Amino acid sequence: MTTRSHRASGLVARGLILAAILPCACQRHARIQSRPAGPPEFYRGPSPQVEFPLRVSDNHRALVDQYGRPFLIHGESPWDLVISPTWDEAIEYLDNRRAKGITTLLVELIERKAWPNVAPHAPNTVRGLVPFLRPGDFSTPNDAYFDYAHSILAAVRDRGMEVLLTPAYMGYTEMDEGWWDEMSKADAAACAAYGAYVARRFADLDNIVWVHGGDRMPPPGSSGEACGLAIMRPLVALPNSLHTGHWNKGVADNGSLDEPAFAPFMKLDAAYTYGLSYYRCQVESEREPALPVFLIETQYEGEHNTQPFEFRRQAYWADLTCGAGQVVGNLPLWSFAAGWRDQLESEGTHDMIRLRELLAPLRWVDLQPDERHSLVTRGYGSWGSTDFVTAASTPDGHLAIAYVPSTGTRARTVTFQMDRFSGPVSVRWYNPTRGTFTAAEGSPFPNRGVQPLTSPGDNGTGQNDWAVVLEAP
Repeated sequence: MTTRSHRASGLVARGLILAAILPCACQRHARIQSRPAGPPEFYRGPSPQVEFPLRVSDNHRALVDQYGRPFLIHGESPWDLVISPTWDEAIEYLDNRRAKGITTLLVELIERKAWPNVAPHAPNTVRGLVPFLRPGDFSTPNDAYFDYAHSILAAVRDRGMEVLLTPAYMGYTEMDEGWWDEMSKADAAACAAYGAYVARRFADLDNIVWVHGGDRMPPPGSSGEACGLAIMRPLVALPNSLHTGHWNKGVADNGSLDEPAFAPFMKLDAAYTYGLSYYRCQVESEREPALPVFLIETQYEGEHNTQPFEFRRQAYWADLTCGAGQVVGNLPLWSFAAGWRDQLESEGTHDMIRLRELLAPLRWVDLQPDERHSLVTRGYGSWGSTDFVTAASTPDGHLAIAYVPSTGTRARTVTFQMDRFSGPVSVRWYNPTRGTFTAAEGSPFPNRGVQPLTSPGDNGTGQNDWAVVLEAP
C-alpha cells in the first residue's frame, strides 16, 4: 500500500508449518458461472470467465486459468476489506469493482494498526470480531473472526476475482502499524501453528495468491523473518498455491526476489516502486528464474499530490513492461475511511476502466517489451525520465502497443520500425482519458522502412499522453 506510513502522513504507507498439512478441501463454493464449453477466449466484458486456480503461463509472462485463458492482474488495493466495511458495504464494493473490470484485490487477512478516522477499531472488525483471543498472540486465532474473513474472500471468489492476501502484514519499518513486533516476539511454534491454521481455514478457496512480508524487508536471520517463514511453509504446501512478496528496504523500490530466505518460494514477482514503474518492471523481468512480473504498488490516487496523468502512466508503463498486470490504490478507498463511496467513481477508477478496455480484446499476453528500441527507434524520450515511451509487440508481427506519457499538451512524434510487422499496418491512437480511438493520418502504412507517427496532442484534459495500437493482418 502506499506504505501507510507513507499513507499516514500522507497517511504514510501501508503500511502490512505445517506440522501436518491437511488434505486439500475439495468442496468448492457454488460458482457463479459454469465451466466454459468452448475454446478459451479473451475477456471482453466486466464479468470475466475464470476457472480457478490460476497458474503461471507457459511463457512465464502472465497468469492463466485452468483452461489456459490469460488472466490480467488488473487490480486495486482495498487493504482493509475484511475489517472496515460492514458486510453489506463490502458486497457493495465488490459488485461495483467487478462491474468495472477489476480482476484482483490486495487485502490484509489481519490488520493491526488503528488509524484515527481510518480504522479506529483495528485489529477488530467494524462489528467487533477480534482476530486473536489473546491480543497479538498468534497461537489463539478466533474462529469467528476467520469465519467472517472466509465469507468475504469467498464472495470475492464468487465474483471471479483473485485475492492477493497477506496472512500477517509486517508493517513499514519504524512505523507502528504491522505485526512485526508481535512476530519478532512470538516463538516458532506459535507462528507455525498460525500458518497451519490459516492453511486449513482457507484451503477451499482457490482464488488466493499469498503475499508475504508487507512493506518491510526483515533482517536476515531475525526472529521476525523466522516467524514469517514459519507462517509461510504450510501455505506453500497447499496444492496449486501461488506466492509473492511485498518487501521494503526503507525505500519503496524492490521485487519479490529481494528477500533471500523467501525467494525460493516465490511464484510471482511483485514489483514495488514509487519511482518509475517501467524501470522497476524491467529490472524484475531480467531476473532468474523467470517469473511473471506485476506492479503491486506505486503512487496511490489521492496521496502525495499524485496527479491523474501520473497515476495513468504508472499503470500503462507497468502493463507494457511488467507483463502480468498491475495493482492501483486510492485514499480513502484502501481503508474504507470517510468518503470512500465517492471514490468508487473517481477519475483514476475510470482511467483504469479505459486501460482494461484497451487491452482486453488484444493479445496482451503475447506482448514482449521493446527493450532494445528495435520497434520504437526515435522519439522515445530518455531512459530514467518521465517522458519515456514504453512499447511492446508480439513476436509474430501482428500487434504492437506503445504508451506516450504526458509532457504537456503538444503533439509528440514517435518513429516505428515497420519491418517488424507481418503486413500493412493499421494505426490507431487511443485516448486514455476518453476511451476513444483516432485513426492515424495515412493509416494503413506499408510494412517497410520507418514511419514517424504524430500523436493528436492535448487529450482533452490539458495533458498529451496517448497510447497507440499498431496491427497487421
